[in-house]
Amino acid sequence: METATLKSDLVRRRTEHLQALEELERDIQTIEAIEKKYHLNGYKKDIHSAEGKKVETPTGNEPATYPIDGSWPDRFLFIIQKLVHATSDEVGKKLYEYQPELGPEKAHKNAQLYLSALYKKGQLKARKVDGLYVYSI
Repeated sequence: METATLKSDLVRRRTEHLQALEELERDIQTIEAIEKKYHLNGYKKDIHSAEGKKVETPTGNEPATYPIDGSWPDRFLFIIQKLVHATSDEVGKKLYEYQPELGPEKAHKNAQLYLSALYKKGQLKARKVDGLYVYSI
């Protein structure tokens, strides 16, 4: 192959790569705009159904009902599986829905304690979003 042909081929490939990078940059900007518009910040924060109730996304691996007789870790794993991604506040509120006899403060404190312990054991993932830890399976 001649040098001119090789150079022409390289220029063509470079142009194609630059176009692909520009398209990816536009896609990233679109995703960031959607996240900002819906306050997602990288996780599902408040997704509502038409009736205005929070939609829980099942993963297919969780028990069908809240394990009221299960261990505390099992209860929190169930809640996280239901919520998919959640802060300790969100998990505490959900725990309080399942066990109102705990009261909101105790439900929140238990959520903080057990979520942290499950994270340290490697049973949950966590990442910091806007200064809050967001837990997931």
